[in-house]
Amino acid sequence: MIERDGKTLRVSGPITMTSAPAVRDRGLVLLGKDVATVDLSAVTEVDSAAIAVVLAWRRQAGRALAFVGIPAALGSLASLYGLERLLDEAA
Repeated sequence: MIERDGKTLRVSGPITMTSAPAVRDRGLVLLGKDVATVDLSAVTEVDSAAIAVVLAWRRQAGRALAFVGIPAALGSLASLYGLERLLDEAA
């Protein structure tokens, strides 16, 4: 589930192969020019599909997004793929 709260997208639940397409698409709909932060603190489960979702949001935004509350597993995946900077970017 994703909700927009001002300039923040708040993501909750899993981002896995099963849920990733819906999470990605909902995020793309809510991602406006003024969204600066993506809060992942309520994400309960991730797999490699979560990296693809984050990349799609970043590409759609066309600018840096600040990711906060990054689950440890997502941080590990980003590190594994050499994409740590993607999650470290500041808005």
